[in-house]
Order: sequence, then structure tokens, then C-alpha cells
Amino acid sequence: MNWISETRHFVFDLDGTLILGNQILPYARETLDLIRSQGKSFTVVTNNSSRSIDNYFRFLTFLGFHIKPNEIHTSGKATAQYINQLKPEPSVYLLGTRALVEDFSAFGIACVNDIDAEPIDFVVLAFDQEITYKRIVEASILIRSGIPFIATHADINIPTERGLLPDCGSLISLFQTSTGIIPKVIGKPNIEMVEPILKQIGVKRNEMVIVGDRMYTDIEMGWRAGIKTIWVKTGDLNNNHLTSPGVTATSEIQTLEPLYHTLLNLS
Repeated sequence: MNWISETRHFVFDLDGTLILGNQILPYARETLDLIRSQGKSFTVVTNNSSRSIDNYFRFLTFLGFHIKPNEIHTSGKATAQYINQLKPEPSVYLLGTRALVEDFSAFGIACVNDIDAEPIDFVVLAFDQEITYKRIVEASILIRSGIPFIATHADINIPTERGLLPDCGSLISLFQTSTGIIPKVIGKPNIEMVEPILKQIGVKRNEMVIVGDRMYTDIEMGWRAGIKTIWVKTGDLNNNHLTSPGVTATSEIQTLEPLYHTLLNLS
């Protein structure tokens, strides 16, 4: 990984790369601290849209990570940014957590619960841990009526200390099977997830690297965006068959330890 010396900004996947549930993976905190001490920058990115930016900030701070809210990027935040580009002050029927409602509200997006209450501009499907059959029915009615259907991400499962649990991608399959309509997906591996970071940080693509455990999300996003990638084999190694043909990582490592020592040698 000699090319690491040219990297100014690191994009780290969260679940399966830095943490696994509430467990901190080896060299995760040390690597982020070392990057900051060298005058470089990083963003922690997750497709998990169940928590708000503030939730993640408090959670990661509790785990001992030295991080700022603007160094956290979620598929929920990226979806809010994407929707705001399409229409100012939109209203959405959101299948998501109350924490995600907070993030959407911060972007001036109204989250509607009653499908007959007012005009609805978008149906948004997120990682909804409190979804009910009633909400599934109402969202399906809206989708069939032609309301644009957007999903925050398409991960089939989320890695936890209990094993793999159903994620937003599993719910996409439900709605697609029922309505025949495929949503516009914002999260990894789509470039809509990484473009706001490029704009915010102001770095070139060849000055950034994406570090993650999933070929079909983290590594494919880098491949699509023309950004170098490091595949860390610490999380979800299943579902690699979902990766597009031709996708390869720039480097492969078993844990974050080789990246840490590579950076340490630059000091």
C-alpha cells in the first residue's frame, strides 16, 4: 500500500470494519487517531439509517472514538441531501426510525404519517426496526399510485454480534415483489453516497481511499466512483456474488493492523 502516502482523506465503513455491534474491532480507534495526528482527515460512513448523526456521534464517543459529528455520514443523510436536490421543502412518507425523522427534519423535509393528509412527494424506505403491516400496505398504495420510491440503502443483512440480521435490502425485495417497482437506492455502492463527501472535503478522487468489509457495497462504490479501495475481511464476507462483474479492491487485508502500520511508517 505504498500509494497510501498520497491519500488525504479516508472513508471508513462502520459496521464490520470499525465495529461489530458494540464491539470495537482491532486497531479501529488507533487508526483513526493516527490519521488525524498526521494532518489527514476521515469520514465514517454507514448504510445503516436507523440512527441519526447525533445518535452515531454519541454512540461512537461512548465507545472511545475521537470523532466529530461532521465526520459521520449515513445513507439517511445522503438520502436527505439527494431529495433536497430534487425538490425544496418536500414531504415524504418515511418507513424509518424516529432518529431518521430528526435528520430529515434538519434538512427541511416533512415526514408524513397519514397518506391522505397532504400531498406526498416521495416514499422513502430505510432500515425500519418498527415497521408494521399497516405501514407496508400504505407505502405500497403510494408506490403503486406513482409516487417516486427511494430507498436509503440496499444491504440485505446487517452484521451484529448476534450474527446477520435482515436489513433494508430485504424489505426492498418485499416491496418489489408486491408492486413490481424498483426503488432508487442512494446508499453504498451508489456514487450518491460518496459525492457529498467529495464536495464537503474538497479532495480529488485520487486523494481518497474507501476502507470497508463488503465487496458489493464499500468496494463497488469505490470502483464506480473511481476511488481506491481497501477490502478488510473482518465483517460480512457473504453475498459477494452480488458484486458487479469486474469489481476488485486496490488492496486486501485481513484486519486494520496492516493499514495502521503502513500509516505509522509514514510518521
